Amino acid sequence: MRVLLLEDDRELCRTLRDALAVEGYDVLTAASLAEANALLAHAREPLDLVLLDLGLPDGDGEQLLATLRRRESLPVLVLSARQAEGQKIRLLDAGADDYWSSHSVWPNCWRACASRCATAARASARRSPTTGAAPCTSTCARSVSGGGEPVHLTPTEYRLLARLVRRPGRW
Repeated sequence: MRVLLLEDDRELCRTLRDALAVEGYDVLTAASLAEANALLAHAREPLDLVLLDLGLPDGDGEQLLATLRRRESLPVLVLSARQAEGQKIRLLDAGADDYWSSHSVWPNCWRACASRCATAARASARRSPTTGAAPCTSTCARSVSGGGEPVHLTPTEYRLLARLVRRPGRW
């Protein structure tokens, strides 16, 4: 799963990037709106999810949410230090799939982040049309079964299968 992490706090960005990479995510990072827009415009492969900070050096992440909703249907998770209930509601109404305050879960935000990414991916997969039958793959449990029986895969085989399952019809 390819994730764009837009976060200007270097320590938080590094922590989330590393934690998501361990979980098998391919993480692209940006520290500003300009950098995120450039990554989106020149991405060689489509993104599956955006993790979006709001307070950025060159504007507000809310601007990117509006742009994404005009062009894309990929899940957008807002991760912000802002805790105002009205703003959370406004962003969720504007199309964010989730919103949580990074300070409410820090220093263990990486666990919540990985869990919320997996949840958003599952929800997105349920909304996307699938092509053909695929083995039952649980990316959270890192397990695969076929015909009701567990299937042993090497780590490389698992990553390849997980990528294919997460992107039906794109290969």
